[in-house]
Order: sequence, then structure tokens, then C-alpha cells
Amino acid sequence: MGHAPDGRARCELRPECYDFRGDGLPVVLADGRAIGTWSLTAKGRRLAFAFEPFDEAPGVKLRAAIDARAEELAALLA
Repeated sequence: MGHAPDGRARCELRPECYDFRGDGLPVVLADGRAIGTWSLTAKGRRLAFAFEPFDEAPGVKLRAAIDARAEELAALLA
């Protein structure tokens, strides 16, 4: 869980962060807040990244940063 410097909780407990068993799903964090879940699936010899935002879609700059991190992760796992 993340906390702001002044002690305010910044990660709210979202049911979307957990599967039906209560296991945590991989989440995308922005400014200490969970903004969506992500997954990697094999597509032939490549890994395909999927991002599911909780509320509104992230802006262009944030989405580019998410995609860049996804590419780094896929390269690491390849």
C-alpha cells in the first residue's frame, strides 16, 4: 500500500485488484494509486500486453509510459 508523505492513504482497496479467490492481480500504479490491471499472454513468439483501466483511460503521456514498461517487461521475459 502506498501512502502520501502527510500520511493520507493513496491506494484505495478496489475489488478489481483481486480475482475470485482473493488473490492479487498485477496492477498498474500511477502516483501511488492503482489505476488498472495488466496481463501478458503469449502470441506466437511474442508476448502481448493488455491493460484494463479501472475508470477513465490514462492520458497519452501516461499510456506511453505504461507501454514502455510493458515492452521492457516483455524483453526481460523473452
